Order: sequence, then structure tokens, then C-alpha cells
Amino acid sequence: MTAEKNGNLIDRIYIALWVVLSAAFVLETPGIVFWAPTLLFGVWGAYAIIKKIPLHVPVGAVLLLLFCAVYVGFTYDPSQSVYYQSYILLQSAFLFSMGSHFFAGNADRETQEKKLCDYILLLCIIYIIYTIVTYVFYLRDPLNVPADRKYWSIWYPGEVEKTATGFGASLLLGAAWGAYAVFFEKPLWKRILGGGITAFCFGFNVLTGTRLPVLFTPVLVAAAFFLWLVFRKRKLRAGLVILGVCLLLGISVLIIYTVFKDQLRERFSGTVFSRFFELGLRSTRWKYLKNVLQDFSFAYLGGGVHSKTVGVPHNFWLYIYDFGGIVPFAVYFMFTVITAVSYIHFLIAKNVSFEIKCFLSLLLGVVFVEFMIEDLLYALPSFVLIAHFLFGVIDGLAPPFGKKAE
Repeated sequence: MTAEKNGNLIDRIYIALWVVLSAAFVLETPGIVFWAPTLLFGVWGAYAIIKKIPLHVPVGAVLLLLFCAVYVGFTYDPSQSVYYQSYILLQSAFLFSMGSHFFAGNADRETQEKKLCDYILLLCIIYIIYTIVTYVFYLRDPLNVPADRKYWSIWYPGEVEKTATGFGASLLLGAAWGAYAVFFEKPLWKRILGGGITAFCFGFNVLTGTRLPVLFTPVLVAAAFFLWLVFRKRKLRAGLVILGVCLLLGISVLIIYTVFKDQLRERFSGTVFSRFFELGLRSTRWKYLKNVLQDFSFAYLGGGVHSKTVGVPHNFWLYIYDFGGIVPFAVYFMFTVITAVSYIHFLIAKNVSFEIKCFLSLLLGVVFVEFMIEDLLYALPSFVLIAHFLFGVIDGLAPPFGKKAE
């Protein structure tokens, strides 16, 4: 009994530290934000040793460490500490390793799946709290904000800006969890909570004019509904009909927007919806992409040339290429390919439940879209870390390379 009590005590301490340190880096708490993921990695390592969890060195983590070294090497600034310049990249490797081992050990798969869903829910709630508190501070003094759709940090008012885009990216994780919960969670309270979180994320982003989350949230809900209807309820014909209707509606909306764009802009001028009709894809993004493709060569050494002349790319990979150059880009591209292959193996693995496949696919859909059209490396470090944690979970659940899915 003593050994069992000690084991339970260690588990409780471990969970508590995981929660506290996760909250510290998501809330960007001063003094600990830069160290919290590293401390969490140390706590996880100690726990794994105590619990005798079988450890391995993931290939993805090795590539991320190599990427960290070459990126910092090509962007090194002697006026700043090496750790400050590398902490996001280094901690991404740490979080990837933790994710890769999340389902290792003696705990049964169903229990670990529940823990994973609850952990993501915890992160979503923390993001929502941080968003609400920041927005309340803005409402108390709206005249002294830095610029349109930007808010002062609650920790460093007047010094550090927090963009609405960053909050939109973080809230999309909540929208994904909520969409999954509405259709796949069994307890009624979780379904209700999921609907409430998704509605909040959608409403907040409408209020702040953050276009991507507003447009993508219905897609997440529709995707979760389609997966539930076709694969859980086995209603393929109904699912295909609904999918066709959704595609027709989407095409119709695009046609209406294109034809009546000027009228819609005038109709919604001065409302919270005006931004959705006033702005389309920025021309600078296409110009940036054209310049990058023209200059794409193994002689390119970064330095942020395109960002300084055209504008910072809203793309994770192009950001790495522009600032770090072709070598860091090549390493991270290799990591991306390996992650994509692991995801395919994960999807066809027979020993992975359908529910966790749906859950992680919705989350990875959010990550992929955000990485494609937003610059989040330094704007929202916690999102980048969580993304690599999820990549690691996929890596841990996928069958090893060279072996058939079981």
C-alpha cells in the first residue's frame, strides 16, 4: 500500500507541475515563460525515469535539434544570448519528444487518450482566459491601444503588443476541441462545453475582425460532423450529400462576394463585419511569394531580405527560408516530410482508435492552416510549441518506419 500511495503522490505532483508549467508558457508569465517548457521537459524526464517508461530518441527530435543549431547559426546576433535566440526551436524539440512518448509506458491506451483530450482542453481554457483578460484591459482603456486590432500585454502594458491575429490562432485550438467534443465526447456536459467554446471562439474573432478563424471555424464543425456521420453513424450517402451541399454553398458565397463586393463593403461599413468585406488577400503576399520563388536557390543565406523589402511572410516555412536561409529551410523541410509520412502511418494504424484519429486530425488541420498563412514563430511561441507536441504525439502513435500498420 505504501508503494501504491507513493506512486499516486508522484502522479499527482507530476500532473500538477505539468499544468502549472504549461499555464506559465501559454500565459507568457514574466520570469518563467522562457524556461517553463524546458523545466517541463526536465520534470517529464524525471517522471519517465521513476516510472521506468521506455525511452527512445525520435528522428523528428534529432532533426529539430539540428534545425535549431543551423537556424541560430545563420541568424546569430551577438547582442543577445544564444538561449534567447534558440529557446522556441530548442523547446520545440523537447515538446516533440514528450509528445512522442505520451502513449508510452504501462497506462492503457483509452486512459491516455482521455488525458490527451483533457490536456488540450486545459490549454484551450487557458488561452480563452488570457484572451478575455487582455480584451477586458483593452475595453477599460480603448484610447491608448497601439494600433487597430492590437492590444497591450497584460504583463507589459505600453511595451509589448498582442495582435488579434495571435489570439485568433490560439482560439482555433479551442474551436477544434469544441467541434470534436460536440460529436464525439460522451458526457453531455462536455458536449455542451464544446459547443460553448466553439461559439465563443467564433464570436470573439468576429468581434475583433480576425478573418481566418471566422472562416475556418464552420469548416472545423462541418468536418467533425462529416466524420461522425460517415464513419461513426455509417451514413455515407447522407454524408456525401451534405458535403456536396456545403461545397455548393461555399462556391455560392464566393460568387456572391465577388459580384457584390462593393455593395457589401458599403452595407457593412462601420460594423464589426466591415473588415471581412474591405480586405481580401493582400497583394504583398503574392509579391513576396513571387520574389522568394525567383530567388530560391542553394546560395540564398537568409537575412530577412524579402521581409525587409516586401513584408514579413505569413507562412512558417517561408519565414524560416527568408531569415535563416536555405540550410535551415532544408532541415525543417525534411522534418515536415517525416511528420507527413508519420501522419499517414498514424491514419492507417489499426491499433489507434478512430476517435483519436479524428481529434488529432482536426488539431493538425488548425496547425497546418495557421503555419501556411500566419507568421507565428515569434508572434505566438506557445502555439508553435503545442504544434510540435502534437507532431510528436502523431510520431509516437504511428508504426515505426519499415513496419506495417497494426
